[in-house]
Amino acid sequence: MTGQGGPSGPDRGRVTLSFVDTRDQRVDPFATLAWMQERIGIDVAGAEVTVQQLQEGPQSGAPVNIEIVGEDPAVLKSLSRRVLEVLRNAPVAEKLVGLESDLDNARPELAIRVDREKAGLYDLSTADVGRAVRAAIQGVEAAKFRTGEDEYDIVVRLAPEFRQDVDQLRDLTIMAEGGIQVPLLSVAQWRVGEGYGSIRRRDQQRMATISSNVQTGLNANAVLGEVREALAVFEATELVPGYSMAYTGQQEEQAEAQAFLGGAFATALLLIAFILVKPVIIMTSVIMSTVGVLMGLMMFRMPFVIIMTGVGIISLAGIVVNNAIVLIDYIDVLRDREGLDRREALV
Repeated sequence: MTGQGGPSGPDRGRVTLSFVDTRDQRVDPFATLAWMQERIGIDVAGAEVTVQQLQEGPQSGAPVNIEIVGEDPAVLKSLSRRVLEVLRNAPVAEKLVGLESDLDNARPELAIRVDREKAGLYDLSTADVGRAVRAAIQGVEAAKFRTGEDEYDIVVRLAPEFRQDVDQLRDLTIMAEGGIQVPLLSVAQWRVGEGYGSIRRRDQQRMATISSNVQTGLNANAVLGEVREALAVFEATELVPGYSMAYTGQQEEQAEAQAFLGGAFATALLLIAFILVKPVIIMTSVIMSTVGVLMGLMMFRMPFVIIMTGVGIISLAGIVVNNAIVLIDYIDVLRDREGLDRREALV
């Protein structure tokens, strides 16, 4: 069953595929997802198609998320492209899905360079020139048109044949003080270049982000380890001084969750040991339960999920402590009330 999802932008669309109930499934959904990742969109020219599983629970970063921080956008773009080149040529490339840089989504950009001295002769500012060019190409809202309960913006701008040809800007004039029409060519120069798709900052420094998902069925942490290994030489030899690279996203969130859950588990054990009468015996049962969890994960080849497994181990510790308290208390009752020796009471 398919449905059209809401697009996240004018140039984006999303299609959601919903599987039937588990009892009616004849094919493994994860195998289907892997098949779709290998085949869908590879022959579509001019479009980027990404197939991934819908994320459940709270939002988290991409499994592979690399941030390069520095000041010069041109250097950031060069470094991000080099990282993409290294990863695409590395053995780990076949395990990555949707590898991209947020600086790669560049758009054509019209750059206007205003001669401030010449513009000042006509009492024109750079803002005046910018508004005139923006109004000519993108348009300006002149009024609103109402019909019934509907309202529409009336936008005035140049006709398509004029605004799509940059050379037509030679004939564009800017209205100065006193109604004087100043040709744009006399106060500014322009060129069409490649702009940046987006410029993001962290701690007031420009940042480029390279992100990717992981093939279905693969362990994200293991793939990230291979990515680190593939970029080790680049990070040691090609990273420009003054620029830093960090692995963030899901990895960063997992590290924070691991630190929090580790502290919570240690605190819980200390509190349990503090209030118990026979802490050594009961705490031993907690250790044995944790060992049992790890052995179970190894036997069934299941990944250790930081949040889910961590919370489960902490919850299990509470259950084990409760059971151990009840068990030891009843052993003491049998020894005091029934007069059984320790071995008989334990049995």
